[in-house]
Amino acid sequence: MYRFNPDQYQEVELGTKESFEKRDSFFNFMFMAKVYVIYSKQIDKFYIGVTNGEIETRVESHKKSKYGGKSYTSQANDWELKFAIEAVDYSHAVRIERKIKSMKSRKYIESLINSEENIEKLIHQTWNT
Repeated sequence: MYRFNPDQYQEVELGTKESFEKRDSFFNFMFMAKVYVIYSKQIDKFYIGVTNGEIETRVESHKKSKYGGKSYTSQANDWELKFAIEAVDYSHAVRIERKIKSMKSRKYIESLINSEENIEKLIHQTWNT
């Protein structure tokens, strides 16, 4: 999973470096949101989502159609995680998700899968916008 490093973006003042360092690991584990991209060979489609929970649990829920019979991911049961990005907070994760979805491009998603540099660009584009 790609982990967001807020120290890379010092020009944006959401807090001091010390404020990030003082957060304990439990807080970061429990409250950092994650954007994830899963893929189904069965229907040859990607799905982009956001969660505050464990990604593995979320992917399993998609596989088992726990989000209802009419949900997008209920079309298949072979979803696999392609990549995930940890964001600083839920609102940043939603901005990342919206940016990926707004591109409406399989090639764009594949470029994120294949390049950590592209993920870093995406995070920078969506940071504090």
